[in-house]
Amino acid sequence: MGPAGRFVLVKLSVWTLLQKGHGGGGKRKGRSKKWKEILRFPHISQCAELGKTIERDYASICDKQPIGRLLFRLYCETKPSLQQCIQLLDATVCINTFYRLFSPK
Repeated sequence: MGPAGRFVLVKLSVWTLLQKGHGGGGKRKGRSKKWKEILRFPHISQCAELGKTIERDYASICDKQPIGRLLFRLYCETKPSLQQCIQLLDATVCINTFYRLFSPK
């Protein structure tokens, strides 16, 4: 994911926190006009170009982005035919960790 995609994710995270009222002190709890303006998402037409630049392969989504790995796991859990994918993923992580810890350097 490029810098623009990360920026959108950060804005979404901050916006979510502010909507829950964790973003500031006082009565307004982060609901100031300034923050709403800063965190306003651009129109979808401005994001169309960004959508073309985002990589959509397994390595990019699941290996580089921890949230992608979690979403992949949640998706596989909804499909009984994909339970083996989760088991394979867990086994490869386990094997990689073993080799990383116990391989001679």
